[in-house]
Amino acid sequence: MPLPDAEDIAEFIALRYGYAFKIVEIGVGFQFDVAVALKKKLPNTLIVVVDVNPDAVEEARKLSLTAYVDDILTPNMEIYEGSSLLYSIRPPPELIPYIRKTAEKLKCPLIIRLLSGELINLQQQGWRTIIYGKARLQLLDLGSPR
Repeated sequence: MPLPDAEDIAEFIALRYGYAFKIVEIGVGFQFDVAVALKKKLPNTLIVVVDVNPDAVEEARKLSLTAYVDDILTPNMEIYEGSSLLYSIRPPPELIPYIRKTAEKLKCPLIIRLLSGELINLQQQGWRTIIYGKARLQLLDLGSPR
């Protein structure tokens, strides 16, 4: 089932990070809508998706996405190096600290799109809520993006 706010998420990222050399989606699963839309909107940007599931990575590659198997609990930092932005769509709440830690190591911004109705208070931890069209995003600016 397509993500109802995928186009809005991709448009927000393209407008704000259109200069990016590399953008990485963490935990893509089998939901490729945002990455595919970003690839169309930002043809000069390397859009990378990662997931722990090799089948999801194989499906992403069939869509001509650059995809890697990686576990965010013990990330292969070579995959993420040079990123201007990390983002994750509906990550399990227990993975958010690991995703954040990766962004902190890179000193790059992080966007999280929580599951609809999920009640996680990230504001205390430096996150800002961004509403763009149908999208409700959590943005964490960590240093200056590349």
